[in-house]
Amino acid sequence: MRMSIITNRTGQHNNKGFSLLELLVVVAIMAVLTGIISITY
Repeated sequence: MRMSIITNRTGQHNNKGFSLLELLVVVAIMAVLTGIISITY
């Protein structure tokens, strides 16, 4: 059971490309970066 989950995750992704969690992580990182840039300039 555990091995199938691990191989599924490291193997091919869904056809969507990004999962919702990955998309949220990317958006959060972009928000932090834009916040830092807007503060420094």
